[in-house]
Amino acid sequence: MIFFTRLAINKNNKILKILTEECNPQKFIDTYSKTASKGSNVEIQNFIKIQLSTGYIASGELDKGKEKLDSVKEFSEKITDSQNKIMYYNNLFSYFLQKKDIDNAEMNLAKMLESIQNSHKKLNRNTYMNLYNGKSYRLNIEKNIFDGADNFFENTFKMDNDEYGRVSYKFILGKIYLHYNKLPEAKEAFEYVIKNGNSLYIVTEAKEILTDNNLYTMGDKGLINKEEKTSADETKTKNKSHIRNE
Repeated sequence: MIFFTRLAINKNNKILKILTEECNPQKFIDTYSKTASKGSNVEIQNFIKIQLSTGYIASGELDKGKEKLDSVKEFSEKITDSQNKIMYYNNLFSYFLQKKDIDNAEMNLAKMLESIQNSHKKLNRNTYMNLYNGKSYRLNIEKNIFDGADNFFENTFKMDNDEYGRVSYKFILGKIYLHYNKLPEAKEAFEYVIKNGNSLYIVTEAKEILTDNNLYTMGDKGLINKEEKTSADETKTKNKSHIRNE
């Protein structure tokens, strides 16, 4: 972390939990915004802006997230800004990927890797490489390349301790299972997102995917598709009408 006192580190970690444990990006943004004017140097200001962009992207407010990233100042060679630079390109990647701008997403992913490779010698690069690998799989999925993605995200889900990460991985796994026509697994994954994702934007997307792919209800024999459900509902309505008429 780039804050220099134990008190500030503890306060920052408490704020982070609003996103990582509560999955509440708007509360996270509101809380971090109050600290935005308190940063005394460029590294701290960069950190706060990147954190705010994370919140906006998590909430689905992509353009506001991009505005925060555009306001980030030039990075120094300090370890604190070395972290900032990696997360800056990480967030730009996420922005462009959600915008379906694959070329710019790929370009910023390459810059993220370069930033990791050229990062401060005291920085734990393995942590950031795992983050980079996850982004690489996400990029491949957008290109309709799913090789190895299920194993990677299943393992990462098991290892991650924060709810925001676990919800995000479940959402990706839902897409992967859907691709392989593993419908019960896809349904379970998206339902996990809806149950645990609070106000993350991917909760809305998960609901839409369940509806669009007829996964909103599963019978004992498997998937009940939209046509079958509509037919069943119509039959129930007719039966009720018939009883009332009698």
